Amino acid sequence: MALDLSLVIPGLIIGIIAGAVDLFFMIKDESGAANQVIGHGLGAFVPLIIAGIFSMHLEWLMSMSFAQGNILSNEIVMRIALVLVVAIVTFSKSKLFKGARGVGTHESFLHTLLVGAIVGLAPYLWMLIAPVLPVWMSGSSTS
Repeated sequence: MALDLSLVIPGLIIGIIAGAVDLFFMIKDESGAANQVIGHGLGAFVPLIIAGIFSMHLEWLMSMSFAQGNILSNEIVMRIALVLVVAIVTFSKSKLFKGARGVGTHESFLHTLLVGAIVGLAPYLWMLIAPVLPVWMSGSSTS
């Protein structure tokens, strides 16, 4: 059974966009050698891509039997939780930056909330992004 790329490409693109925004904020907020900051920022792409794919399929996950009839079946609550988890992971990653020293050398929490919001609102942002992408990149299946 082959993997249908239309399931993965939207989350992958959202994750790359969130990673690029996070990299921009890391370069702006963190001090240290440029190669360390950029290398640290590129390491944030993998968790953000995974979170982007997760966000694009959140409704499917909420339809499973373990999520029925409790707070896990509320999409707004789950999206807010996803935003906070991504923001905390991103903020923690910036706190662990090797070259950071002292106050003001880490990514601000507001910037990490913005990155989390990009991931959490992925399906809604995708409706704006998909029409301007080429057909092979928009995630629509051609069969």
